[in-house]
Amino acid sequence: MKTLIITGISRGIGLATASLFLEKGYHVIGTSTAGKTTLTSDRLSVFSLQLDDASSFISLKDHLLQNSIKIDGIINNAAVLLEAWDDPSIDIQQLRKTFDINVFGTIEFTENLLPFIKKNGHIINIGSSWGTFNTDQDAYTPLYKMSKTTIHMYTSLLGERLKTSDIAVSAVDPGWVKTDMGSMDAEREPQEAAMDIFSLFESPKETGYLWREGEKSNW
Repeated sequence: MKTLIITGISRGIGLATASLFLEKGYHVIGTSTAGKTTLTSDRLSVFSLQLDDASSFISLKDHLLQNSIKIDGIINNAAVLLEAWDDPSIDIQQLRKTFDINVFGTIEFTENLLPFIKKNGHIINIGSSWGTFNTDQDAYTPLYKMSKTTIHMYTSLLGERLKTSDIAVSAVDPGWVKTDMGSMDAEREPQEAAMDIFSLFESPKETGYLWREGEKSNW
């Protein structure tokens, strides 16, 4: 049975993704800030995780160590968008909080778990077209956009670093999805994004790239 870790499974894309992987027979180790989810399965374990607090990683790492668990991959889904959609300003406190969770926490969490990933494993970071340079960008939501741009670069660099370890690294742009973050006016359902993630996880292509709906996308 394959095992993977998915962050942020209490709602939205994370919830839909965890549900799909469970449906496909995976064992899922999920996280949420409260350590809770609406999903139930004997193949699901849920841990509390605050990405801006490295001490919250300990219980999950201890679980892996004590049970000699090796994982097939990580899906780094958890993230925050703190500013208003129509706000182009830079609030330094919000910027720090955004990067503490979306960037520093995600990277530190991933680096801590690298020793547990099996050969031919796969790390998927949830990216965004808002973090790319190839699309027309307005000045709004700058904090979130900058954080996703950094995660894109981490994906590229980590993919290059892990080539000799036979671990694939990808970023997925899920598009505009109906979630609390994306709003109910969005174009895609969480289940559509989940299927994109699952398909890429199952059949990794070139490592170190951004993908959207199964096709390579420009940074």
